[in-house]
Amino acid sequence: SFHRQVVVEPPAGWVVSARSDDGWVEAIEATEGFGVGIQFHPEWLELEQPRFAAVFRDFVAAAREHGAGRGVAREA
Repeated sequence: SFHRQVVVEPPAGWVVSARSDDGWVEAIEATEGFGVGIQFHPEWLELEQPRFAAVFRDFVAAAREHGAGRGVAREA
């Protein structure tokens, strides 16, 4: 982790979805809907490890899906 504070126990409705090699929580996800909490900087890592770009792609896709039914303009 790049941080000095970490999630020890996720709140109700959230689950741990990623841990660092030393066992610290690096990501949590909501059990319902779309909610993600991350304890790292994918924007620092995606150039060396392109898989981290998925964090941004998934966020944008979820935002578009959520906004689609609310009259929010969508990119074509």
